[in-house]
Amino acid sequence: MGRNFGRIVSMSASPLSPAHSRNLLTIGQLNIPFLRRIESLFAEEVKVTSTPLIADFFAENPRSIVVCQHGRLMAWILFGSSAALYCHDNGGADRIPFAVSHRVFDNFPPARRLLDHILPNAGSLGVEELVSAFTAGYFSELVLSPEGDNCNFGDGMTITDFRSPRFIELAIRADAPLILMTHTGTENWGQRINVPQRVRPLCKLLPYSLYDRIEEHGHIIFPLIRRASQVKIHLQSYSLELQREELSTDPAQRQEQLWQEAHRVRRAMQTQLDTMR
Repeated sequence: MGRNFGRIVSMSASPLSPAHSRNLLTIGQLNIPFLRRIESLFAEEVKVTSTPLIADFFAENPRSIVVCQHGRLMAWILFGSSAALYCHDNGGADRIPFAVSHRVFDNFPPARRLLDHILPNAGSLGVEELVSAFTAGYFSELVLSPEGDNCNFGDGMTITDFRSPRFIELAIRADAPLILMTHTGTENWGQRINVPQRVRPLCKLLPYSLYDRIEEHGHIIFPLIRRASQVKIHLQSYSLELQREELSTDPAQRQEQLWQEAHRVRRAMQTQLDTMR
């Protein structure tokens, strides 16, 4: 894949599937000079803060789930690089992140190569694989964005609807606190394209159920990357209200519980984002 990185934890005995049984890297083993070039190329100034201080959080928590605001489609290139650099410079060089990536990265080699240069520990895995690998200690941070494809819609200043609440189940089963990551400064990394009714039938050819959301919103955001004048990123620890012993054994009720907790997380992220502005 064109990587020039050091190697650590062997995944040969991992509970992950063979397709994703790859060696995982610590943050300190990422291509840090490359990430710094990405940051300077795409933003004039980047300010990253955390509550509590991320070094203190790392000292007290062996693992966590980082719930990222997706923002515009390509914003992950910048906030992923900057967050990794911040953790590297603040006591997190030995942490091992694993990012849950969209399956498009598995099907589109150029996108896979780009992802591997910024977030090399990444894959589109199922819940059971993630829980097994996470609790077995193969990685310390599980990084995901529950907004998913919904980043293709909206005003860029709102935490869009979550596609799934399963990250709540992951956090509970893995006994992992959340870190909510929000950011501002890349809201204009996209161009809104209104989709007329007469051409919407063609949108049925789009993958990943985008057609339904185009019908709902009436537009889609075409990705554009512009150099940002100032980007702010904030990492905030968050404790779930829902506890393991409260989870219902009834599947429908359990799903409702997970969605209720996910909505609370989304509201907390929106409040965090509004405060940053």
